[in-house]
Amino acid sequence: GTIMGDSVEAQALGDVFGEKQPFISSLKGYLGHTLGASGAIEIISSLEMMEKGILIPTKNLIKPDPETAVLNHITSPLTGNINVFLKNSSAFGGINAALAIKRYRE
Repeated sequence: GTIMGDSVEAQALGDVFGEKQPFISSLKGYLGHTLGASGAIEIISSLEMMEKGILIPTKNLIKPDPETAVLNHITSPLTGNINVFLKNSSAFGGINAALAIKRYRE
């Protein structure tokens, strides 16, 4: 992330979710910058978190930047039922993608 990019992404998520901000975490600190593979790697990691019922916090995030304060940052592991997640990918030049995954149960 970049300071400018992070604040713009935070504002966009704030606008989309309003008062009901979901938990937000980033895996980039654990994985490094994996370029074109980041979306696939992070989807697999998110599916594992969903399966195990744990949300991993953003690595080394102790005090979120005030510019991103609208977000509900995860700063320590959370456990519980995870039935849906949104994987948001943003890149330089306005290349953005989002994928929502919902658990299917019969």
